[in-house]
Amino acid sequence: MDEKAQFEEDIAVFIPQIKNHPMPKANRLLFKNIGDELVNDDFDHEVIITFGKERKFVFTGCGHSGLLNILESATAEQDGQISAVMGGFHLLDSQNGMQYETEEEIKKLGQTLKSRFPETLFVTGHCTGDTTFNQLKNILGEQITQFYVGYELEI
Repeated sequence: MDEKAQFEEDIAVFIPQIKNHPMPKANRLLFKNIGDELVNDDFDHEVIITFGKERKFVFTGCGHSGLLNILESATAEQDGQISAVMGGFHLLDSQNGMQYETEEEIKKLGQTLKSRFPETLFVTGHCTGDTTFNQLKNILGEQITQFYVGYELEI
């Protein structure tokens, strides 16, 4: 796939191109094959799906590109607000000697999301740790929730 595929006027699939913000630190544990060599994955194959025009729904998959990079990429070409973003945010809890995003980095992310996307609902899943989710919940309040098998979201 090239950088973007437009299926309908209001449905697009694209590879996030904006990389102004750090990618999740847990990415350093993920690799891809280049020839006979394992190298850190750059996630240039990760795609994002958007639905809607003026009130967009963004589906992130696992969010390896970084949530802020994804949201900036999703809004770069079009006006309109993001009403909801759903998927993994790849923000794992630090544990067993593995350090990922610090409490301060999560706090900064939450504050940035709240100020730049004040009307957006954030729905995260399997790859957002419980501690990280609770930190974000303290900042975002009702703007963030977790999805699970059978979860329904009206858009």
